[in-house]
Amino acid sequence: KNVVPQQLHEEVRTMYSWDNVAERTEVVYGRIESMPSQSLMERLRAFHECGAWVGPLYCCVLGFMYLWWKFLEWCYPEHSIDIAPTFPYETYIRRHHPPPPPPPSSSTSPLSSSSSPPPSSTIHLKRTMKTD
Repeated sequence: KNVVPQQLHEEVRTMYSWDNVAERTEVVYGRIESMPSQSLMERLRAFHECGAWVGPLYCCVLGFMYLWWKFLEWCYPEHSIDIAPTFPYETYIRRHHPPPPPPPSSSTSPLSSSSSPPPSSTIHLKRTMKTD
């Protein structure tokens, strides 16, 4: 079957909404955050029950990761790591994504008597620009 790339892109584009993906991601992170943390022994016990040979393999990987984490903690103690400042998100949005200008008033616009629709580039801009 011949696949037209642009047609396939249009079909896939309608299947996903980034707003929906972001909302679902927040739900997953919220669930994970609300779960009680397990001790290392509880995690090892849970991984060990994953199968006859896969369980012990998972335990070995988990053990190695734990030892690697402790080694890195020893090499770079927490007190020696600079804390990143909080990113000024609201300022960034205001500076780089300003709200669209208000539509011209009918008394000052020379095109106000015209009933023609706005150019397509204006329509596209209005559809894609987010305002908060």
